[in-house]
Amino acid sequence: NGAGKTTTLRCIATIIKPTEGEVKVAGHDVVTEAEQVRKSIGFLTSDIKLDPQFTPDYMFEFFGRLHGVSKEVLKERKEQLFEYFGIKDFAHKQIKELSTGMKQKAAIAVSLVHDPEIVIFDEPTNGVTDYLKKLREEGKLVIVSTHIMSEAEKLCDRIGVIIDGQKVSEGTLQEILDSTGTKDLEDAFFELYRSRKGEA
Repeated sequence: NGAGKTTTLRCIATIIKPTEGEVKVAGHDVVTEAEQVRKSIGFLTSDIKLDPQFTPDYMFEFFGRLHGVSKEVLKERKEQLFEYFGIKDFAHKQIKELSTGMKQKAAIAVSLVHDPEIVIFDEPTNGVTDYLKKLREEGKLVIVSTHIMSEAEKLCDRIGVIIDGQKVSEGTLQEILDSTGTKDLEDAFFELYRSRKGEA
């Protein structure tokens, strides 16, 4: 925690500008071509808050129009996502009336309205990890930030470890385990942490 994961993802998602260096998403610079970047990404976070007085149905339609999604595609996307996340029965309720879990599911559905090629999720909850696997199987690029090592082991094809704002390791799970001489990601993390602090 506090290593810089969320800051990194917010830079990738064009929410904040990097103070140095450059970030490119699908070949587009996040500072000079922010609009192009936003067209290709869906940014999901547990902090997403939808306007409480509106309904999931209204918010989905609103953001669909913002992204320029056609009526036919929007109808199809809504059917698909609302069915998957169990939102159908709550589609016309005000968001403030929904449970915390249902609010998050509605926010996820709204964030994916435009069927982005790249999905960025900051600290996914247990309820959405299966959907992230589904997105991966569909060929989407999924970037996940987590401090739960077992989750990273199960979800990720490639893993980057950030300590004190610096990426200290990157590769497949096996590559990281081999390079640290450990048997699981948690042990690998502590080995990388000890090595870094030993160098400091």
